[in-house]
Amino acid sequence: MAYDDTDNRRSIIGVMVGHILSEYSQDYNVRLLNALRDEIEKIGGVLKIYTTVEYDSSLEKLNKGDESLGKHWVAGVGYAKFDAPCVMIVIYSTVVHDHSDEEIQGFLDSLPDIPIIVIGNRSLKVRNGYWCVIDGYSGMRKVVDHLIEEHGYKRFGMVSGSRKSNSATTRLQAFCDSLSAHGLSISEDMVVYGSYFHTADAIIEQLFDHDPGVEAIVAVSDEMCVSIYRIAKERGRIVGKDLAVCGYDNTPGSAFMDPPLTTVHADLAKMAKGVVEMIKGYLSTGKMESVEISSDPVFRCSCGCSFTPGEDTRTTLQEYLDQILDRRSVVEMGFRDAALALVLRGLVRRSEDFGQFFRQVGDSLHHIGCEASYILLHEKPVLVDDNPYLEISDNMRLAMMQKGESITAFDLFNSPVIGEGEAPRYVDADDTAGMRMEFLLFYGSYRYGVMCVFAKPDESSYYWVMSLQIGSGIRYLAMSLEQKLMSKELAEKNRLLYEQNQILDFSATHDGLTKLYNRVGYMQKTIEMIHASPDDTVFVAMMADVDHLKQINDMLGHAMGDLSITCAASILKQAVEGKGIVGRTGGDEFMVVFRQQSESDIGDIRHAILSGCGKFNEEDHPFYLGISMGSAVFTKEDSSRLAKVYEKADADLYENKKMRRANVIRGK
Repeated sequence: MAYDDTDNRRSIIGVMVGHILSEYSQDYNVRLLNALRDEIEKIGGVLKIYTTVEYDSSLEKLNKGDESLGKHWVAGVGYAKFDAPCVMIVIYSTVVHDHSDEEIQGFLDSLPDIPIIVIGNRSLKVRNGYWCVIDGYSGMRKVVDHLIEEHGYKRFGMVSGSRKSNSATTRLQAFCDSLSAHGLSISEDMVVYGSYFHTADAIIEQLFDHDPGVEAIVAVSDEMCVSIYRIAKERGRIVGKDLAVCGYDNTPGSAFMDPPLTTVHADLAKMAKGVVEMIKGYLSTGKMESVEISSDPVFRCSCGCSFTPGEDTRTTLQEYLDQILDRRSVVEMGFRDAALALVLRGLVRRSEDFGQFFRQVGDSLHHIGCEASYILLHEKPVLVDDNPYLEISDNMRLAMMQKGESITAFDLFNSPVIGEGEAPRYVDADDTAGMRMEFLLFYGSYRYGVMCVFAKPDESSYYWVMSLQIGSGIRYLAMSLEQKLMSKELAEKNRLLYEQNQILDFSATHDGLTKLYNRVGYMQKTIEMIHASPDDTVFVAMMADVDHLKQINDMLGHAMGDLSITCAASILKQAVEGKGIVGRTGGDEFMVVFRQQSESDIGDIRHAILSGCGKFNEEDHPFYLGISMGSAVFTKEDSSRLAKVYEKADADLYENKKMRRANVIRGK
């Protein structure tokens, strides 16, 4: 996916970030991303953020062994092709925290085939890769040299990051080299390893237990120093008096700790400018060179130095206060969090289909302050086993797009298809104040797609939580619709089974040609009618034959024979309609039974049958239709001897046949 210089769209610069639930990484990400955005906007570019699926170690117990989060670790990078960024920036320390070398290399190999700028690590093997790093070694070395040369400290402790962290290893090396250069011994117990976060109390306790009289503790992040201050106070130590503490990063709050923290200034604004200079060079010449940013110590009271706030400190304080005030007030946070909880609780419950669901998602995003957003979905959920780097399909579906209060949602099967590089044209939000931030939508081992919101970096954890809930909502809705579909399919199968049973029942009791009852059905219905009638009911049993059926079959064919049978059946049925039962009991044989209401009933029905034959014969048919009949009267008491009754009717039929035509073929 190479950059196309002929593309008239604004250049999209992608950024991979992680650890959005960590307070330290949140602050680091916010400051760096804001600096990157400001610099990228100066060259007319657009910043697009792709978040990794990470969670703070404090959530591990709540996760209860569910490893699904790890399966989606860096899945977001695969969706970058739908934006077609010209450069991808990877904030290394927040993306690859605590992952194995194999996992990290797998992630690096999955990056798009465009220039990759890695922030924070210069030793990675990245295809088409470059780096922009802060020289962490020199700044840390100067701080430790200062502690030894200016203050005379000899008993040291070091709070390092993960053993896998390149930046932590570099700072640890500077610490060790300084001690060695000054003839101070180094032991394994002097160094403890943990995260960059302020929840490092346990490992710092180990440091104090090893050497209760430690004089100076150096940490690889300012965030860790919060824990050092806390544990030192619990142990009766006074930071800046009988314990020196030094950090790294020079975060906005470090100057306002009590006492102000000595640290190393990692100039993120300078780093952002360095990155953008690399991008500018690539966009203009097609070439890029890696950059190293210098770092310098900032000496304050925590190391034993005197510290007088200057103009730079007042500026830092103002920036720090602006950063705090720029974030949501406590009241606003409470309102939005409560609104989010209510939104998510009712999101699925009120949805009948995906179109309605995503319309509510868009409406909810608007009401909680999102300037613009869109959601892309796979046509089918992607099941992830153990490979987080699955190839993303070339097309996705646009499920929803929102800009302000304008919301368009689509049914999953009728939504627009989005190809590579086509996502930006659906939501033109260049005039918004927020950044484009993308979050994976997943549940368990299933990936559904991505949600892109235009928001501020410090709101990333807020939208990350919402993306998790939307993923859960998609899964719940899919299961609900699947259950409804299964219920519908089951109902349809039951209906078909019922109809099939009806057909089988009909076939078992009815004649296929005439649709009249067959012998079994006729006898069954006759017995039911007799049993349901009063005891004094008089019945008439009638036998009927089609005259000369064999003659019709032999001379005109079986199709004409079938016609004579079906017409005879129709005439018999009409003659006793509503009065009795008719059945075809053999080839040309029919049986009829009906209740006798008066002595004229037999004559009336015979007349109706003969009249029906007469009407048929008036028409232009190749044969004459004749029906011979015989009848017998019986009572309910005689019903146990129906065979005898029909023998009488059959005998009467035989006599009636003597009066039939000798030939039924016309013209013969």
